[in-house]
Amino acid sequence: MKNKIPPELIHKYLQGQCSQQEEAIINTWYESFDGDTDPLTGLTAEEQQAVKQLMHSRIKACIKAVPVVRKNRVMVYAAIAASLLLFIGIRFWMKAPTKSTPLVAYRNASHGLMKQVLPDSSIVWLHPKARLSYAVGETRDVHLEGDAFFEIAKDPAHPFIVYSGIIVTRVLGTSFYINGNEVSVVSGKVAVHATAEEEIILLPQQKATLSDKALVKEKGAAPGIWQQHSVSFDNVPVKEVVDTLNKVFNTHIRLEDKKMGTYLFKADFTGQNLAAILEIMEQSLEVTYEITNNEIILKYQH
Repeated sequence: MKNKIPPELIHKYLQGQCSQQEEAIINTWYESFDGDTDPLTGLTAEEQQAVKQLMHSRIKACIKAVPVVRKNRVMVYAAIAASLLLFIGIRFWMKAPTKSTPLVAYRNASHGLMKQVLPDSSIVWLHPKARLSYAVGETRDVHLEGDAFFEIAKDPAHPFIVYSGIIVTRVLGTSFYINGNEVSVVSGKVAVHATAEEEIILLPQQKATLSDKALVKEKGAAPGIWQQHSVSFDNVPVKEVVDTLNKVFNTHIRLEDKKMGTYLFKADFTGQNLAAILEIMEQSLEVTYEITNNEIILKYQH
């Protein structure tokens, strides 16, 4: 087995609470097992714990439901046996072949940000090497590998859920940034949890960081590139535009060719993040950009 799966998904699947997107992720995981391998021996500690917790709760519930007196002892043993049979059934089911739901996937193979508009009108900005996937028909349940910024279209009846590692982020309509083991909010409200933890509610200028398999809530803003600001340029040299953007967004943009700095740029941005501004500059100035570490390099299109 090569793929990893959030134990939260295993728990939800065994309880029959998974969406089509979640089932597709689990199916892909199961198919990664070798045919001659016992699936349980290949689980990570988190994955094994998810199954153990489920079986422990089932057995405990059975014991609790039946009074522990001599005449009912057989019923207690029968209940425990039923749970153990369920556990054996899970082992058999995990080895059984499954049919995967078709997935839609986007991977950013460039050195810049990749903008992707989802069918529900939500916008995702994928950082270099990031990957986003979802099952056909389940566009508000997505799986993320890498870093990305989300601008979620409001739909109170259908929460938008992002699975990234063992972190699960649930929102209705907001903008937030996921960077590995950290979730930070720019606007709106976000609910985050990991494994079997209770949800943590995050507001703007707050973030949750995964530490020792537990989420820690603290004050903290998303990177400057994702903050929203209003700036206006009226036939201003690109060099001055870059200086202003660096100051406003607290970032570092540089020009690959100094001649580019003499170009004139005219635009009015209201409540925009830097990614949206760079997108407009690419189109109007016929330039492109790359993100290298913490630096953004503007260069000519080839």
